Amino acid sequence: MKTRTIAIIIALLQTIAAACQSESALYGHAMNFARQGCKDSLFYSLDRMVTLYGARDADLLPELLLEPRLRPYHSDSRWIQVKDRLRKARIEAASESPRPCQTDTATRLDNTPIVNSYDIDLTIDVAAKRIDVRADIDIDFRGNSHADLYLWRHTQLSRVAVNGQAARYEFAKDIEAPWIRPSGRLRIDAGTARGAARITTAYTCRLDSIPEDGFAACDSSLVMLTYYMGWYPIDIDHETSTANIDIHITPGFELTGSGIISRKADTWHMTQPWEGFDYTIIASPDLKQKTVSHNNRKIEVVSLGFPDADADSVAVRSAEIMDYYTRLYRLEPNGRQLRIFLFPAGGGGAYSRRNFIVCCCQRYNEWLYQLLAHEIGHFWWSSAPTDQWEDWLNESFAQYSSLCAIRQHLGSAVFDDYIEAYREWARTACPIRGLNRQANGAFYTFYHKGAVLLYDLQQRIGDKAFFDLMHHLATKRIGSQHDFEAETSRRLSHDDCLWIERRLNQ
Repeated sequence: MKTRTIAIIIALLQTIAAACQSESALYGHAMNFARQGCKDSLFYSLDRMVTLYGARDADLLPELLLEPRLRPYHSDSRWIQVKDRLRKARIEAASESPRPCQTDTATRLDNTPIVNSYDIDLTIDVAAKRIDVRADIDIDFRGNSHADLYLWRHTQLSRVAVNGQAARYEFAKDIEAPWIRPSGRLRIDAGTARGAARITTAYTCRLDSIPEDGFAACDSSLVMLTYYMGWYPIDIDHETSTANIDIHITPGFELTGSGIISRKADTWHMTQPWEGFDYTIIASPDLKQKTVSHNNRKIEVVSLGFPDADADSVAVRSAEIMDYYTRLYRLEPNGRQLRIFLFPAGGGGAYSRRNFIVCCCQRYNEWLYQLLAHEIGHFWWSSAPTDQWEDWLNESFAQYSSLCAIRQHLGSAVFDDYIEAYREWARTACPIRGLNRQANGAFYTFYHKGAVLLYDLQQRIGDKAFFDLMHHLATKRIGSQHDFEAETSRRLSHDDCLWIERRLNQ
């Protein structure tokens, strides 16, 4: 009896303390009460969060909807009251300050120079936080007088040549490319070349100012060179190049990356013979690796500072997700090999390329499962341009795929929570059609609003018709809105196509 009384007193004191806490502290208290089964204290904390932060934090309701620790309390009538109050607060706040929607006015040019391949010699000096690069670039100028490539801003160029002849160039460090930060524009004069040519560059990148929240690093524990930092001259208009890279790095580092890795003596080699645009190099003295073979697929998990048992879970679940999507879309993904790199870093997040996924994470949990399911979804949905609103054909489709995987893995009740949360995010999100991919809040549009559109389409036309459509879209690797509309017009009614069009504009 005394023990129970003490527990009640402690919970009461925590509740009183929670009344004057910050939002993050209130959230922490609420989760502790949920874990302890203290219903009254839990709902008191939630009530305080709604009162103090419901109108200020637009993400609070959807985040609570997706919080696994609150699911045992969804049948309590007070949970419905919390949701209703938060929903009202969100709607009122959105009506007072609607989100500005920046449309995409840029015109994609079809005749820009195109990089076909890279031959790179890369030396990484970890202690000096520096890389020295010689890059031979096979390019087609396609009749243009110059080519614009993008490179890490803190770069010192020592040579730029076209077909062996010194070339004029301008490195504008104040002109940055989307997604590649910090970067500068390297404009190379074509000289007499107007078609196929070879550009030769030599340069040094100083890596002592890498942003902490990005997919890049250079220190004694981790070297990470990716597209997002522009360590090689990047053609941002095309995604069809290949690469061969020789890598020299400080002794004691093991190496992995986005391509096929081999080693001869002190030189590592990475080849990427499939078409792409990102050449990721990862090295550390402490890399761990484990491989799972399943249904003629090879899943390789490379990790840094990640629990071994959790890495096993990642490998097994990833294989299950690939099997599920193969059945769902009646189509095998490109390739039968997948490499996943897991590392702890602030900010979280992930990205995928063909045969390769990078995840920032601390441990395996539901959040990571859904993240992996999204990135694996890109093996079916990745053909549309990523720098304009047609990226919804990549992101919305991969995100809805991940929700289907959630339903398969965790059940319909959890899936319904995700749909409800996504509807809340979609309620105040900008329209999909024409939205600038870099606009504030674009994430909510392309990931959440688009996923809800696909769910509602499935409810409208039925499971069979919906997944038949998805099968044909995936098989044809639909890469533009024009192609999407052509395929839907062949397989759906006129009214259904008009419905999709209205939803894209809402």
